[in-house]
Amino acid sequence: MNSLNGFNESFLGHSVRDNPNYGFIPHFEFFLENKHRWNNATRVLNRILAPVPTDPTVAWETWRQFRSAQAEITSIFLVESSFQGSVEELEVAKPGATKSCDICARFPTKGQVYIEVKAQSGQQHGDKHPLHDGTIGFTPQAEDDLRSWLFEPKISSKTGKPMKPYCCHAAEKSADVLLAMTDIFFEQSKDLLSLGRVLFPDCIGETRKSTFGEASRQLVVVEAG
Repeated sequence: MNSLNGFNESFLGHSVRDNPNYGFIPHFEFFLENKHRWNNATRVLNRILAPVPTDPTVAWETWRQFRSAQAEITSIFLVESSFQGSVEELEVAKPGATKSCDICARFPTKGQVYIEVKAQSGQQHGDKHPLHDGTIGFTPQAEDDLRSWLFEPKISSKTGKPMKPYCCHAAEKSADVLLAMTDIFFEQSKDLLSLGRVLFPDCIGETRKSTFGEASRQLVVVEAG
């Protein structure tokens, strides 16, 4: 992995140097072993290995792209290791659609499924460089914030503009499934889950070591639309 072109200058290289037991490593190794199966795997790999810019504004966009690619790679790993699926292609449009979904996979009981992937922590941004002081913190959002992030339109308190929930983004791409990695637990109520049809209920409430660090996170897989 260290021999990959651009690894040392990337956010991934920085993360592995800071934490040799980085939880993302097994997912990335699985991706590298299987990337020959997917025509567009290089696009995902390029975002993972993009060099870290020195300009903070540009660096945050590179960070967002890095987190997005991490979420897609982890989703590939989960589809094949936890959900008994087989990933057929990456960044491919569903027949008749104009926008690409992140993953096309096939499942024994569900057939071919188009998946859009989102990671809540991938929405981070800040005024200082992402590598300022070495560690990037993320404060979990409240359940109400997560509700609007996933399901319900809301006016941004920062910009005053409407924010489109990600289930709508997924539906616009004709995705069958929105796979969202969240940073809160559903302890306040179960109402949030009633807004979507949960396709893999066994993963709800499961505490995992974070893909991106040491914190626990939760996975929600719901029908898009």
